[in-house]
Amino acid sequence: MRAFPLSMAILVASFLPTLAQDRPKPPARDAASSAFGATCNSGFMRQEGACVEIRLPENAYLSDARSGRGWECRRGYREKSGTCEKINVPENAFLTGYGGGTGWSCNRGFHARDGACFAISVPAFGYLSETSIRGWDCERGYRPVGDECVAVVPPGNAYLNGSTFGNGWSCLRGFVEQGDKCVRIVLPAHAFLTGTGQSWKCERGFARVSDACEAIVLPRNAHLDGSGNGWECEKPYRKTPQGECQPGR
Repeated sequence: MRAFPLSMAILVASFLPTLAQDRPKPPARDAASSAFGATCNSGFMRQEGACVEIRLPENAYLSDARSGRGWECRRGYREKSGTCEKINVPENAFLTGYGGGTGWSCNRGFHARDGACFAISVPAFGYLSETSIRGWDCERGYRPVGDECVAVVPPGNAYLNGSTFGNGWSCLRGFVEQGDKCVRIVLPAHAFLTGTGQSWKCERGFARVSDACEAIVLPRNAHLDGSGNGWECEKPYRKTPQGECQPGR
């Protein structure tokens, strides 16, 4: 075996300090290596380029640090001034909130007032309702008046509409509400009831004039419009104040 050349040994020796300097240092006790550099170990969070230990208050647990604290309060507690304060749940209530539970709500049949849950007083012919600000609604055939459910008595030619607003009834088709009654709609000649049945309009080719339908007389160079209850000029004619169609300019 040939002796290792002296010149090669000198060259290798000159590079040894550089190689020693380029060798990566082991990660600190509170950090771990990653493709993006050092990341903090569990129980530590990055602050100003360093990994700082997370100090947990009582009744807290380590989180993913999205909150900026690195911890969250346990269920039944909420964060207040860097601590975890116990949520005081009143009688007839239960803890609410996604995840850790950040508040409380009253049980069904109760409503919140002044930090407590009070029973909802449902009147006769009423029932509990989560969509009503009162906490209750009236059964069909009744409507709320103050704290009671009052029977709805429809007049002749009317029916119960089930609404808790207004008088609780609507007129039958062909009748219109006037005060507390339903009055029959009188159709003039060449008229028909509209879709709601509470009003009328004239047939095509007729125009409403007061309470009657009068035939539309078309001037020269005109035709019925899209509604059928009026007219417009043929192009390039234009309507004049006198009700004629004159050539346009």
